[in-house]
Amino acid sequence: KWTVAALVNLSSSGLSGRSFANGKKMYAAAQCASCHRFLGAGGSQAHDLSNLAGRFSIKDLCESIVEPSKVISDQYRPSFIETSNGKIISGRIVGEEQGQLVVQTDPLDPNKVTKVAKTDVESSKHSPVSMMPQELLNRLNQEEVLDLIAYLLSRGNAEDRMFAN
Repeated sequence: KWTVAALVNLSSSGLSGRSFANGKKMYAAAQCASCHRFLGAGGSQAHDLSNLAGRFSIKDLCESIVEPSKVISDQYRPSFIETSNGKIISGRIVGEEQGQLVVQTDPLDPNKVTKVAKTDVESSKHSPVSMMPQELLNRLNQEEVLDLIAYLLSRGNAEDRMFAN
């Protein structure tokens, strides 16, 4: 089970001689592209990761992966919507069409939406839990995690010094 402290400690001394190809493979294996854009490809349900290296420290990156609910952007925050008949719909409100809220209910499938008439909404509140699944890294070993972190921090540049042998 990966912790923020363990990842930061590991990353502080282990981001050289990494495998670009394996980092890219781990990005796919962890299903990051299902929700995140990176270098113009991937989903749009979460932050674009292309320039995270210039905006976030290694600690911030590790924290956002291991503890995705610690800080949730308003832009991607899911909601709980209760309808007048007592039905609860959980997901991210992505728009409004003809008096209906469009709610994305599956972060891995952007086409899976539920429409709720605004007049049927009894209450709506933000969820304290991110749509990003927790423990994504727990199925990856140390080398795989380091390759993934290097891949993200390199901005997808196979020539980055982290990949030099």
